[in-house]
Amino acid sequence: MRSRLILIVLLLLSPLALWAAAPNTLAYQGNLATAGGQPITANLNISFRLYDVVSGGSALWTETQTGVAVDGGNFAVELGLVTPLPADIWGTQLFLGIQIAGDSEMAPRPRLNAAPYALRARGTMKRTIEISADGDALANGAALAAALASLPAASAAAPLAVQLDAGHYDLGAATITVPSHVTLSGRGMEASSITSTALPNTLLMQSNAHLRALTVSNTGVVSGSAAAIAIAAHASGDPTMAVSEITLTEVRGRSVAAPLVAGGQRPALYLCTTGARLSNVVGESEGGAFTYGLRADCAVGDFNFYNGLLLIASNGAEGQRGAYLSGGGVWTDIAVRVRTRAEASSAYGLRIFDSIARSHASLRDSTIEIDGANEPSTNSVAPIGVHGLEVASADLSVRNLEVRLLDVIAPLVMGVRYRPGLASKPTDIEGLSLWVRAAQQGTLAPGSVWGLRHEHPGRISRSRIQVECIVPSYNRCMGIEYSTSSNLLELEDVQIDARTLDPQDASNQTLVADLGGVVRIARSSLRAQRSPDNELALAVNLKSGTTVRVEESVLQVDSATSPNNNCAVASAATSTGEFLGNTVQGNFCTPAALIATCAGNIRRGTGFLASTCP
Repeated sequence: MRSRLILIVLLLLSPLALWAAAPNTLAYQGNLATAGGQPITANLNISFRLYDVVSGGSALWTETQTGVAVDGGNFAVELGLVTPLPADIWGTQLFLGIQIAGDSEMAPRPRLNAAPYALRARGTMKRTIEISADGDALANGAALAAALASLPAASAAAPLAVQLDAGHYDLGAATITVPSHVTLSGRGMEASSITSTALPNTLLMQSNAHLRALTVSNTGVVSGSAAAIAIAAHASGDPTMAVSEITLTEVRGRSVAAPLVAGGQRPALYLCTTGARLSNVVGESEGGAFTYGLRADCAVGDFNFYNGLLLIASNGAEGQRGAYLSGGGVWTDIAVRVRTRAEASSAYGLRIFDSIARSHASLRDSTIEIDGANEPSTNSVAPIGVHGLEVASADLSVRNLEVRLLDVIAPLVMGVRYRPGLASKPTDIEGLSLWVRAAQQGTLAPGSVWGLRHEHPGRISRSRIQVECIVPSYNRCMGIEYSTSSNLLELEDVQIDARTLDPQDASNQTLVADLGGVVRIARSSLRAQRSPDNELALAVNLKSGTTVRVEESVLQVDSATSPNNNCAVASAATSTGEFLGNTVQGNFCTPAALIATCAGNIRRGTGFLASTCP
């Protein structure tokens, strides 16, 4: 019997087929007719073969199915029932050969497109599929995209899981979405990787989506204010609307371009979320205009919990940001590493913003390190700033934080800054270890070097601040500055040291504490080291209207050339102070300007002027 193929339709795997148990099969249906075009009704023996060429070549797989029912020309079979479909052939372009017993193989061979990639999602359990990495990276990426696109609906009562094989999955210019109540897992950050050049995201997470044990990268090229994000989580189509309850565990996000490529933002991770959980997560950003290890400053985001984050930002043409955060939550074991660029306008380790909810956040057991590599800033845009931790009106408490700004040369350098706002919620800092080794670049723009610039009432305890102004240093080199009108700042068990190695001109001043408002200092040490150039050095400088109480503390100014002729305390008019039980080395430089009450102070050298503060 002569017959010819009128129509062959390759069916994409249905969601149910994705969960089918091994051996893997491919659903297929077609239509057969005689040479005269009459539909065939018969039971036929049909051979099927897979090739990697459209004609000729050797079959990669073959099987013969007997007694195939053909009714009115229509038939349906499952390929792989007789001879299992080999896993190692998927991921390359395939063509299907069909031969009815007694006839030659039909020509041309139909081309197989999406279905072979979907077939590679092999069922392992009832609601879990596994995506193999048998092909090249592009074929693997196509298999992953096809599997995610064909998932049945998931819910809290019926979650789904997609498991990646070890290997590379290249999505090309495509984006994938992890739907709600779906977990996408790999075999480890170093074993399973997904990449694309898609803008703005390689991967988008929806509410209750989960990522585990994989790396996601974005290498797209952006310009202007556009973004190239590795992992994003926000409402579909609106990055300002939050999704909820996502989790990332042992995940790395990478947004990488050539160093100093102008234009675009490169957040490794972008989250607009409430109730997010991040654990053992890495965010790496390099190149473009602005780099972000993590950007999670969505105004509606809140109650996000981070534990074990490593955030790296470098080689941005205009700025580097370890992380932008907002909302409430507990943030622990965060390590930020930022490399400044001479060409950039600014660098931030962590920048914390206020949120609509104004919930409390706690930063604990974390480190921030910014490396300046002794490169002077060249960007003429003012202000050119390097900030370790900046808190912009947010309600944030700090426990056991180490901040290091090393070899930074810029007009504005701040180890930690609390900006004004939320006066009803005083800040609480305990266990701060702050080391700033930097130079104020006065020839480029005005500014200063600050260890802690505190514009918010609160309490600082069990902390150490060390500020070392290196060459070339201009203007002020300060341990701490505080000024908030009548609000109280308390320092207890705090050690602050400041020194300038080599002042560039007479503008340089070394100030341990430049204080305004109401301040209480207890059981603390404030020490200034005066350079051989004998620049102005002060342990405490009181601004106009300041009220200060200093008790059981050390106020000390050291100088190799004139050890006892220095300013332990200087004051503007109308300031008042109580100095009780302190050890003091240095003088009141402006004794008439301070209304002082003194008792039990121990003098080193000439100490306080006897006529002013005995």
